[in-house]
Amino acid sequence: MQRYLGESAALAVAGTSAIASVIYSRMGNRFTPLLLNLSKGLVAIVLAIATIFLNKQDIPLPFTTISFLLIVSGVIGIGLGDTAYFLAMPLVGVRKLLLLQTLSMPFTAIFGWVFLGEYFRMIDSLAMVLIIIGIAIVINERTEKKQQVVSWIGIFWCIISALSTATGALLSHYAFDNSQVTPLQALFWRLYGGIGVICLLMFLPGYKKDRSILLNGQWYSPRFLTAIVLASFINTYLGIWLQQFALKNAAVGVVQTLCSTSPLFVLPMVALLGDKVSLRALAGVLLTMFGIALIFSF
Repeated sequence: MQRYLGESAALAVAGTSAIASVIYSRMGNRFTPLLLNLSKGLVAIVLAIATIFLNKQDIPLPFTTISFLLIVSGVIGIGLGDTAYFLAMPLVGVRKLLLLQTLSMPFTAIFGWVFLGEYFRMIDSLAMVLIIIGIAIVINERTEKKQQVVSWIGIFWCIISALSTATGALLSHYAFDNSQVTPLQALFWRLYGGIGVICLLMFLPGYKKDRSILLNGQWYSPRFLTAIVLASFINTYLGIWLQQFALKNAAVGVVQTLCSTSPLFVLPMVALLGDKVSLRALAGVLLTMFGIALIFSF
């Protein structure tokens, strides 16, 4: 199984994303997308710094080419990509958002082929197709009875998020291939870049509302802060750390495919909360699981 450590970490990322998506969807509109992204990033970077010092790992010099690439990866993948994700969530809903996020799979695979020269085995390509189809079945099965009006602005933000996620993953993978940087160090620099661009955006005239909400303290409540810290620890800190480990040890397209299987983990959670799971959804799960098995079996 040591051969599949990267792939296993990517599946764990999908699990953390599923838990966090359930938490974020139940938090309401107390925070704007930019402030939500900033708050989870701040919690995660504090945890990352603490972990680095506890492990006595040296932080790379801030002006090396590799750390610069990781900062740019964070600017694009976390700062812009996650903000676009939160902008899309209320417009398209969590299920459609997760479906459209699967666009990051082909984007990442194409980018990896064009820029890194990664070639995938035929079995991996087949597995990716099966996983995408299975996820589409799982997410769409509940939308037949109640069709929602398509929000093209929401779809636009979904595509921006998927492109940003793919680009950020590509840059991280390149950094790992060309240096001795550790996943924990990569986590720090990516968060540094993501938080940095969010702070810069906060000073723009269009984000006056965000600054006002942050300063007036009306968003504060122990329950809300607990949810933010929990989601940040599970998804932003632990999830991105696992993602960096996966990118260091597996092909970028395979990693992003497995990271996008979070709907499989969401399904049992909503079932426990009282939602009915259809046979069609279970068929989608089985198809996706078959695709995952192909990746791990050959």
